[in-house]
Amino acid sequence: MKTPTLVKTFIAASLLITAHSSMAYPKHDPNVYDLGNLWSITFYNDSAPGHTQWATQNICYLPYAVVGTHIRGKWYSTTYPNWHGHYSQEGDSVKMVGNFWGGKGNDGMTFDIVTSSRNNLGAGHWNEWGDNGRFGPVYGFGNALFKRIGYCHKITDFTQADVQIRYLSNGEQAMYPQQRGQEEIKEPSPYEKLFSQEFDIRK
Repeated sequence: MKTPTLVKTFIAASLLITAHSSMAYPKHDPNVYDLGNLWSITFYNDSAPGHTQWATQNICYLPYAVVGTHIRGKWYSTTYPNWHGHYSQEGDSVKMVGNFWGGKGNDGMTFDIVTSSRNNLGAGHWNEWGDNGRFGPVYGFGNALFKRIGYCHKITDFTQADVQIRYLSNGEQAMYPQQRGQEEIKEPSPYEKLFSQEFDIRK
């Protein structure tokens, strides 16, 4: 006995809606906040044959809100002063925008979270440019490696964070987050706790 056409249509429509819902509302697991909201970002110069490594900075993701199919929130850097912005994540894909130089320096980062352990890795791109003005335009197009490295102190107003100036190995002040030759990050800032440390500062 053949299944009535109306029943077949209903079943097909139900499967389509289920499939569409699973694609439209992906699980944000892992996301950039819940398992540890302190990440490092390392820039690799895309125009160099060997993709030369330039700078590494740390960034702290603040709590998110659910916006449709995305989770969204703010972020700030714990290693480069006055560098902050917004992020949006859908599934494993994360998009970020940010500013430095009082808003005249700009960043755009995109990456996918590519591992599922606590020490997540992300791979993507980091572009940086400056508006015309005191410092002139700066353009950096590169690949980026993201690593989840720990937790940040709970902070409600990142503009109050007293992040220290970054310096180059020659003693000059670093002028932008990507800049090559910055001194290595030797120890956590007061706003950070790394996974290797014994206690969890979220408590």
